[in-house]
Amino acid sequence: MHIGLFWMEQWLKALSEASSPDGAAAAPQRSATADETKPEPDEARRLVARLEAELAEQRAEGERAVAALEARIADLARDLTDVRADRDTARAERDQAQADLAEARNLSVRLEAELAELRSEGAETVARHETRIRDLARELTDARQAQDGSRQELAQAQATLAQVRQALITAEAGISDRDREIARLRQAAETAVPPSATPQTTTASDPGGLEVHFRKPADWSEPVYLHYWNAEPLVRATAWPGVAMTAEGDGWYVHRLDGIGAASLVFNDAATHKTGDLHRGRSGWLDADGRWSDRKPVRRR
Repeated sequence: MHIGLFWMEQWLKALSEASSPDGAAAAPQRSATADETKPEPDEARRLVARLEAELAEQRAEGERAVAALEARIADLARDLTDVRADRDTARAERDQAQADLAEARNLSVRLEAELAELRSEGAETVARHETRIRDLARELTDARQAQDGSRQELAQAQATLAQVRQALITAEAGISDRDREIARLRQAAETAVPPSATPQTTTASDPGGLEVHFRKPADWSEPVYLHYWNAEPLVRATAWPGVAMTAEGDGWYVHRLDGIGAASLVFNDAATHKTGDLHRGRSGWLDADGRWSDRKPVRRR
């Protein structure tokens, strides 16, 4: 379109020069054929005017076309910019998605490793608990068997105790008979022997029973209890944890077993602490380290 407009402008320019007087004088040497076809000045002017109008219209159309093309180019440029932006966004999203996928794969690998480790630990824990359950089942069976044995031993002990009581009753009856016999013999001796020849006898003073002292270890609770059994002479054993001992200061506790000359003892705090089974035939002090003394130990500072 621009090329056509250019040649039309050149043709109109030449036509204008030919129709003007200066143009006619400047071209005297044209051929006769050209002179014969040359249009009249008025007709040439009208032709020039029409061509100029057409040229102006063509120019306007060309400018409109150029403006439309420029607008279209601008739209395409904007579309291209948007497409490039969308492409960059899509590329960034793709890169982010690939990074997320790689991270997810790494996380999956790590989680699978942790899951495998947990499964292994779970299997070991289950096996350990199963072993512990079997051990406890065996211990429970043994404990039940021991309980049955203890019940049998208790029944035997009760039977033995009944026999001992019967023997004590029999012995007491025998002692009464012996005491009567001794009294009779003494009376007979006093009657037969002069007073000057009768030996003087003395009766031993009553010791009053055992008096036991116990120093409480630092980690024991208060108060301290004394459980005793197998007393001599025979008395009823205490019920666990026993009788509460009396505090006498400096961590010592005391209890007197009136009328008892010997007994089996266990000191305890009615909780988790206790001594082993002890036996004592005279009064004494049991220190926290488990040593007996006939006198109160002096703690060295």
